Amino acid sequence: MGTAALLLLFALAPPDRCDSPQTQAEMNRCAGEELRRNDAQLNVAYSRLLKKLDPNRRAKLQKAERAWVAFRDAQCDYEGSESEGGSIQPLEIAACKTELTKARIAQLRE
Repeated sequence: MGTAALLLLFALAPPDRCDSPQTQAEMNRCAGEELRRNDAQLNVAYSRLLKKLDPNRRAKLQKAERAWVAFRDAQCDYEGSESEGGSIQPLEIAACKTELTKARIAQLRE
């Protein structure tokens, strides 16, 4: 396929709504998608680290990870409670979880 054909396909492709979300619903969806991408990266980092550990340390990491997920979810539910029932609440919770997940990925990669 030539360059012109690729450019045409790119031009005809619908724009990614997450480049410039216009509504609260789009912002919420985009924040959820970003969280899913970061959760996938977290799972990769966690799995790679697990494979490197002896059984004793592996069990300790598994326990720590379960506790960390519970903490992340509880902390972000708390942070999102300020807008409880509002249309922005899903965005706030997803953004919080994404931020904490990125930090956890960095920890696991160290």
